[in-house]
Amino acid sequence: MEKRSYYGPLMIHWLKNHHDKLIGSSFSGVTPLRSEEQLYDREAFLHSKVLLRGIIWGLLIPAGWLFIEIVMGLQGKEVYYRGILYLYLILISVTIFTIMCVISAFKKKRESEMSKKMEERNKLIEDISLGLDEIQRGFKDNMIKVSNSAVEISKASDEKKVLHILMRTVKNTFDFDRVVVFIKKGESLIMSNSCGDTDEDLCNLGVELPYSEESGAFFVVCKEGESCLFTEEDIIPTEFQMKPPYSNLDRFRSKAFLVVPIRVPGAQEAYGVMAADRKYTKRGVSENDLLLVELLAEMAGSTIKRIEMNRNLEMKASLDELTQVYNRRRWMESAEHALKRAKRYSEVLSMVILDIDNFKSINDTWGHQAGDKVLKEVAAIVRDFSREADIVGRYGGEEFVILCPKSDMTSTVEVAERLRRKIEKTPFGIPRQVTATFGVAEASWEEIESIDIDSLLSRADEALYVGKSRENKNCVVTWNEVKRKLTQIPKKNREIPSSLNAPLKKKRAC
Repeated sequence: MEKRSYYGPLMIHWLKNHHDKLIGSSFSGVTPLRSEEQLYDREAFLHSKVLLRGIIWGLLIPAGWLFIEIVMGLQGKEVYYRGILYLYLILISVTIFTIMCVISAFKKKRESEMSKKMEERNKLIEDISLGLDEIQRGFKDNMIKVSNSAVEISKASDEKKVLHILMRTVKNTFDFDRVVVFIKKGESLIMSNSCGDTDEDLCNLGVELPYSEESGAFFVVCKEGESCLFTEEDIIPTEFQMKPPYSNLDRFRSKAFLVVPIRVPGAQEAYGVMAADRKYTKRGVSENDLLLVELLAEMAGSTIKRIEMNRNLEMKASLDELTQVYNRRRWMESAEHALKRAKRYSEVLSMVILDIDNFKSINDTWGHQAGDKVLKEVAAIVRDFSREADIVGRYGGEEFVILCPKSDMTSTVEVAERLRRKIEKTPFGIPRQVTATFGVAEASWEEIESIDIDSLLSRADEALYVGKSRENKNCVVTWNEVKRKLTQIPKKNREIPSSLNAPLKKKRAC
């Protein structure tokens, strides 16, 4: 019987059982690439080593098969065909092992590249983490600065102080070179605060811009209530550029700047605007700068709103509801303050008390609405004829009192006479003439140290009492006239009214 050899099945079986071991031993010395500098040399060495091992293994397998045939006596008579078969076996084995080794080499190379990418990614993540930590620390520091500034802003007692603290905080905390604040007053934008490191006269530059498109970014931001930010790479739109003749203000020119509105809660338009830049240090501005400056501007707007509300509440508590002049309590407080100032500087002080004549008959004849109208219009006349420094208040039902700092008796009497004539000539909507009687008293600089408000009120009240006792009333009487008449009365018949040392308590004729 002819012997046959089954090279194929036996070879495949052997390769199947020893594949992992052969591949592992072939690449036992291959390690992942560590650096880009060694990449070319390591790849050339890897490919030559893989090819050499593939050839060696491809030669050893047929030789081993031949050795087995010789030892076991499996050689046949077909020598020529067997040689051709061995040649094919060698070529196939070399090809198979070479392909397998190349595939494994590419696999190892890919793993090496993936490992390198992982290292780069980990390094990038680490850098990003460090950057985020630095940003977080910087943001935390900035928020601490903002919170401290917010506390300082919230303690301000008036709008000017709020804007001054806001400007200084923005400049010093965030290292801006120039900061300027404009507030809206009517149809104008008026510079309220400004500071700059290089422009020495920037703080003294009194600028009033129109509330129109000519003011560029200042007008747009104030009207729309939205911030704007421009970097050096940006092209500033036409509507944000200042128009002639204001475009010639070189101090406001900048390539990179931000403008933030100062918004008061509840208002339709912004209270004002604040602009800042880093013109001289050339560091530009960023979104982070805009965010922090907006926070401070919002806090300043809320503080201004609170100040306005407190002022309105205080004003409502201080004013007489009907006549809108100081009520008695608030007038006494203001008068005491004015008297202290007069004593400090040894200044003269005068006082006027006026009483509407026959006011009860107005209420009885034409009703209380007519009486209220007369009181309101008389109060308006008193306010219009008084100076800004004068303190006007409603002292009683139909009595008004005026404290006149730095005004002597002569000047005060002239004011009282003008008031009397104005009231006498004013129609009040009722078919009769309305008149008023005035009492005037003075505290000269010689006696200012020894007098108090109650004593000055008593003098003016006594003079008013004398005027009300006259037949026609409608007159101005001074304390000097009352005092002079008292000195002319014989001492044994002289009776000093109790009102000279205390406020008048007796009921006065209407």
